[in-house]
Amino acid sequence: MNISELIYEIVSFWKNVALNANVIPREVNLPLEPKNIIVLTGGRRVGKTYILYDLIRKLLANGVDENKIFYINFEDERVIPQTEFLTKLIPTLIEKFVPNGRLYLLLDEIHRIPRWESWVHRQYERGHFIYISGSTTQLQPHNMGVALRGRSTTYVVYPLSFKEFLNFKKADLKNLPVEEKRGVLKGYLNEYLTYGGYPEITLLQKPVEKISRLQEYFRAIFYRDIIEANRIENEALMEVILKILMNSIYFGSTKLYNTLKSIGISTSKSTIMTYKRAIESSYLMFQLELFSYKIKDRLRYPKKIYFLDHGMRRAISASYSNSQTKALENAIFIALQRNINPVLEKIYYYKTAGNYEVDFVIVENTKPKKLIQVTYTHEEKVLKREERALLKAMKEFQMREGYIVTNTDYEHKKEKNEKIIRYIPTWKFLLKTKNYLQHPTPK
Repeated sequence: MNISELIYEIVSFWKNVALNANVIPREVNLPLEPKNIIVLTGGRRVGKTYILYDLIRKLLANGVDENKIFYINFEDERVIPQTEFLTKLIPTLIEKFVPNGRLYLLLDEIHRIPRWESWVHRQYERGHFIYISGSTTQLQPHNMGVALRGRSTTYVVYPLSFKEFLNFKKADLKNLPVEEKRGVLKGYLNEYLTYGGYPEITLLQKPVEKISRLQEYFRAIFYRDIIEANRIENEALMEVILKILMNSIYFGSTKLYNTLKSIGISTSKSTIMTYKRAIESSYLMFQLELFSYKIKDRLRYPKKIYFLDHGMRRAISASYSNSQTKALENAIFIALQRNINPVLEKIYYYKTAGNYEVDFVIVENTKPKKLIQVTYTHEEKVLKREERALLKAMKEFQMREGYIVTNTDYEHKKEKNEKIIRYIPTWKFLLKTKNYLQHPTPK
């Protein structure tokens, strides 16, 4: 079989797969006639491929000829990982499918082919609509700007939001009385906080299957996206570091160095930082800096650690497995990360002058915009502690209001010392995160 016949076979196979896939729509809306190359990136198994499948349905619904739409998964073992495969691709598509005009090229994991960037840029210059998907570090925004010469727009895909989770669960809440609706939402929220938001996990029925599959995901990310992608030689050391981080609240290279030394593992701070960056490159882990106007404070304080999916963290981490509070904070972080404007906004945590901690500070153009505390419990002593930190931070930033997100139905506006503390139920905050990040706060 020559290369053109192979391409035809592969393209025909994936066209059939894409057209017959059982797709549940997500909240990611890709443009149908993009002006730039669209890059879809994010962690493994978060649903990027199915977002491309959904795009095909939208294109067909808008009257685009099926023979102008081509989806190819370059992880197909039949794909020859050579530049010649790309060189012959367009001529073969034109010969075999006879499309007219601009093509829609949906290219999954194309980074496996050498010099793919030049080929993609050339097809873009020829006027084709191009969508690229993958979980590799090569497709992260800071790399795409260079590789595709500033002609790309990146969409970062996360596991399911709580709203998407409800859609996947086919939760019908429209005709329920208010109290019953809240009870159903809290039941779904408990499942969401326990098993996370990976699409496939959400659709599984048995808890043991969910945990087992989450652990399989972890191993796949560990070996393919961390060890292999970053050419890590000391696999055992990486696994120890990763598991320590999954059980930790904060990251500091000195503290981790001392922890490893105390259990008889010799390494360097430089290696620790290299391994930490490798973990971040897989989208598995995020770190949050302390907010301060002084750069030395940002560097001096440890960074808080969050993971892509709270369900996976609970399936792997002993200290997180039974902690609803930690799972909730992780879920709120990902919800914030999903909804901020990455160009203008950034998330931090904050320590007040009295060393009271605020979980999240949303900063827009270097100016604090929103203050958010998260607590799973509704105990009075805990709420007083959260209020105290929030009020001190509001005073220091000269802000009039802040949020406390709690896992109850308690929704209340509390005024104290001319400051406003808004209590928001977790389910409501997760469903309307973007609204709560707006300024001023919606009523």
